[in-house]
Amino acid sequence: MALTGTKAGLGGELTRRSILLGGALAGVLLMACGGGSQGTSQGAPSSSRAGTPALTSTEATAAAGKINLKAADLPGFFASPHNEAPGDHQMALEMAQCIGSRPPGAADINFYSDDFSQGSGAQITAIFSHVTAVPSVSLAQADLAAMRSAKTLQCIRQSVARQPAGQVNQSGGPSAELTNFEIKSFPVDLAGTDGGFGYRFTFASGAQATAYAVKEDAMGFVDGNIEVALATVAIGQPIPTAIEQHLLSVLVSRARSAIH
Repeated sequence: MALTGTKAGLGGELTRRSILLGGALAGVLLMACGGGSQGTSQGAPSSSRAGTPALTSTEATAAAGKINLKAADLPGFFASPHNEAPGDHQMALEMAQCIGSRPPGAADINFYSDDFSQGSGAQITAIFSHVTAVPSVSLAQADLAAMRSAKTLQCIRQSVARQPAGQVNQSGGPSAELTNFEIKSFPVDLAGTDGGFGYRFTFASGAQATAYAVKEDAMGFVDGNIEVALATVAIGQPIPTAIEQHLLSVLVSRARSAIH
């Protein structure tokens, strides 16, 4: 993910890399779970509306443009185009194999919002949303099961642990050291959708003497054959839960309007 508006110099570079690392973890998770799970689900998704029709690729493209976050949703934030970091796709393929989900499919249509960032130095927040259209409603339900699989937590931890010396390289630049990594799931019950998920990452990033505490939430839901995700990354003060819930409610409302 791209990032603007950070302080120049060593501190700015470390915070930039820390935010990139947090965004990459969310991106890899979303890509890896873009397939059906063969694992055990943490909980059954909300009852699916079996009559919800799958959108065509043309309809999905139009819907994604309406659903994704926009600059007006985040006043005071810098907007920059979303960019996947080198190696994200390969890492997602490996994680999908571990989880037992289908790999990110060529038939899937992916749309990212801009990356929205605010702050500088040791106080930065970054937010983006992601809309994926899969070929059928049943595949979307399988993707949700994969995202909520108990095995997903294990596979993410294994993937991070496999990085050399706890480092993850982002955007072709210097590696960011990742320590004290923790991940946990939390329930996301979004009325009017076919089910949701939530994951929280916490870790320290940077050299030991200048490590930054990073907190990231990756949340989302399924509606028909459309999968919608929200990622928030914070260095310093965490993003208030009320803001995350507001942004999720905006995405849900737009999805309901665009799809039905």
